[in-house]
Amino acid sequence: MSQQHPIIAVTGSSGAGLSTIRHAFKFIFERLNIKPAIVHGDGFRRYTDRQFAALLDEARASGRNVSWFGPECNHFPELEAFFKTYGECGSGVVRQYAHTAEHGEALGVQAGEFTPWSPLQPGSDLLFYEGQHGGLMANTWTRRKVDSRHFP
Repeated sequence: MSQQHPIIAVTGSSGAGLSTIRHAFKFIFERLNIKPAIVHGDGFRRYTDRQFAALLDEARASGRNVSWFGPECNHFPELEAFFKTYGECGSGVVRQYAHTAEHGEALGVQAGEFTPWSPLQPGSDLLFYEGQHGGLMANTWTRRKVDSRHFP
C-alpha cells in the first residue's frame, strides 16, 4: 500500500453495514483532521438502470444470466486503474451514480444515471472506497492489493 496515498477499501453486499462503517470512518477522519476522498463503487457500473433493464430483458429472451455484479456489467479495468493511479499520485478519474431523484437532483442527473467521468478533487489525505468490488478476483481482472496482509 502506498504510504503517501493510502487506500481504505470497505467492501460488502447491500445491507452489510457499509453505510454504518462509512459514517464511523467519517467521524474518525473529522476527529483526526484527515481529508478523505470518498468514492462509491457504484460509479464503476457499466449501465444506467434503463440500460441494465434492457440488457436483462434481452438476456432473459436468449436464456442468458446477467448480474449487476459481474464483469459484463462493470468497469473493472477502470476501477483497477483508479486504485493504481490513486496509490501512485493521489488522483484518478471517477463518476457518481444517482440512487434517488433527490440524489440525482444534487448531482444534476436523473435517478439511475451517472455523472460524467471527472478527475477526483485534489488534496485528499487518503482514499476511502466503499463498494462491492474492492477485492474482486476474476479471470479478466487483476485485483490491486490494497494491503498484502489482507490479500496474501
